[in-house]
Amino acid sequence: MVGDQVYPASVKALTPLRAARIDASRLARLMDIDPAMGYTVGKRLNRLFCLQYKAALEAFKTSM
Repeated sequence: MVGDQVYPASVKALTPLRAARIDASRLARLMDIDPAMGYTVGKRLNRLFCLQYKAALEAFKTSM
């Protein structure tokens, strides 16, 4: 969803979970094909990005 960038991450789940790896270009196509689904996914991704940005901004502010 963010160009051809790769963002590796390591996480440890505290509870059982199921995860999926989705190719960004395929997800973008699905979002175009089904606008209702695309809107929902886009809205949730936007919320995640916003939370990450706010957390990073707060960490930066407290580090100064």
